[in-house]
Amino acid sequence: MTERERFLATMNHQIPDRIPLTVIDIRLEGQEALKSYYGVGSYNGKYVEWVSGPLVDAKEPDEIFIPTIDDIVDDPDLPRKVQELKYNN
Repeated sequence: MTERERFLATMNHQIPDRIPLTVIDIRLEGQEALKSYYGVGSYNGKYVEWVSGPLVDAKEPDEIFIPTIDDIVDDPDLPRKVQELKYNN
């Protein structure tokens, strides 16, 4: 998959071949919508702020768990759980 195909698959709730890392290939209005949704100013192709994640406290890259396609869980109840979390902050 290309980065674009990977990103579009993810946005369409499909499983990509690996986790997309960039949003550079999407159109400007898509980038603006994502920045607005996540409340960030600009990114210029880079992460604006790393709020949380496996690399925040890691001293060595080898000490983190990097998921693969085999780690994705098929949970038909996931959309409801996400909505519940969004509702409850």
